[in-house]
Amino acid sequence: MNRIISCRQAIGKLPAVALAASRRGFGGDQSSFEAAAAQVSEACKGTESLISGVHCFVGTAQYYSSAASDAAGAASGEPHERFVVMTLGDSFMEPYAPIEICDVVLPSTVGVDAVEHTLLVSGALSVVQGETDAISDSAWNFGLFKETMVGIFSAEGSLLRVVFNVDQPAFELDINHGAQNLVTVPFATVESVAVQLSEDHAVRQLVLNTSDKGRVVLVEDNIPEMATEEGVLVSAGPEALLMATTEWLVKTAGHVTLQLRQFGYQAPLNLPKALTAEGNSFVRQRNAAWKKDA
Repeated sequence: MNRIISCRQAIGKLPAVALAASRRGFGGDQSSFEAAAAQVSEACKGTESLISGVHCFVGTAQYYSSAASDAAGAASGEPHERFVVMTLGDSFMEPYAPIEICDVVLPSTVGVDAVEHTLLVSGALSVVQGETDAISDSAWNFGLFKETMVGIFSAEGSLLRVVFNVDQPAFELDINHGAQNLVTVPFATVESVAVQLSEDHAVRQLVLNTSDKGRVVLVEDNIPEMATEEGVLVSAGPEALLMATTEWLVKTAGHVTLQLRQFGYQAPLNLPKALTAEGNSFVRQRNAAWKKDA
């Protein structure tokens, strides 16, 4: 599904949707959890052999809003979210290719717990939580998990993981998906983390600026529809659309920066003005919502 077209409904609710910041933690009752777990079990039926003995991922979408979610929320009296579930292989220390297991809409308060319970019962080694770059009900292209160690992957395979090279932390990059293409970037060489935009905002990149390798591109997201998609810019406005379609990238850049700081490395995070509160009124409203719910 086209990411730009499918996000139209969610964007149309901005800035209200920006005020619904991510909610986590078990807050639902037992019956809600059991119903959600049963729904996940049904959605994952037949995939037990894929789940057993591997690490799994559960990630939410950005600005999730759809008729299915609205109907479910109205019926149950609680907000719902979209959860994408996939396997990530048997080792985070080696390149892996994600396999999608299911894509379900569940109550926000119990969704993660229900998915985790179902996967562990099916023999998963672990379940990491994170976010996908899917907007509303669109297809996902990239994922981020943000447990003790950060990890980034695409639909084709792993892109970034944390390793220890002679006891020194480093990012191992698998940009072209193959052991012969692995690039190691020691934390000590990272001078800054940046999100960069092309002049027309169609190409977005997550970049590490390093002292020994120069500019290293971790993620490139190319959205040529930004300039031509009929009706979307008119109905949503370019500032809202840009904010929503870079949401995952900005969050991911933040987590990469945080990972560096957790090991004592103070690389700054640089954003273009169009993705800052000073340069984008929708970013300002979103940031205010994040602070309110922090």
